[in-house]
Amino acid sequence: MSRAKTSRQDDEPTPQDNAQHVDGQPAANAIHANRLMLWADRHYQYDEFGNLIRECRSKRQHTEHSFTWDGQHRLIEFKKIRHYHDAHDPQFHETVVSSYCYTYDALGRRISKTDMQTGDKTLFFWLDDKLLTECHADDANFPPSVVNNERDKANNYRCRSYVYTPDSHGFSPLAQINGRRRGGEIYYD
Repeated sequence: MSRAKTSRQDDEPTPQDNAQHVDGQPAANAIHANRLMLWADRHYQYDEFGNLIRECRSKRQHTEHSFTWDGQHRLIEFKKIRHYHDAHDPQFHETVVSSYCYTYDALGRRISKTDMQTGDKTLFFWLDDKLLTECHADDANFPPSVVNNERDKANNYRCRSYVYTPDSHGFSPLAQINGRRRGGEIYYD
């Protein structure tokens, strides 16, 4: 997409690079049952179905991501726990927790994301299997006739809308429209 930034550099190590010793042999326990267990300073855990349930990172701060899945393997909760330490003050320790819950409709499409700390809610609007719009619940008070009208949503509501190529049956994104009025941004391929 035109305004998208990429952080991947050609010389950046891949998970496979980090999971190998200098002699090219895999690091012990780096990959198990076709699952990446270790990459650089990250450790991964999976449930019996192969869903990622925990990722831990440790450099200057210890960060843990935990993922909770429902019986249909849909993400229902994401938690980020960060532990801050001060090298100059060994007594200093602060923990910051971010938590989000997700809900789905009967067809398995995500319909909401709730920030459990602030109560902020993002709603997702679909047409068949195409994600049309996501917006903050406070800005989702538009009538049903506006759901398919990207111009109206971009001018009057703080939403992120997605436009797909006409012949793709909804699975090839063409553009992303963010914002309200002149402050909005358009990302396109």
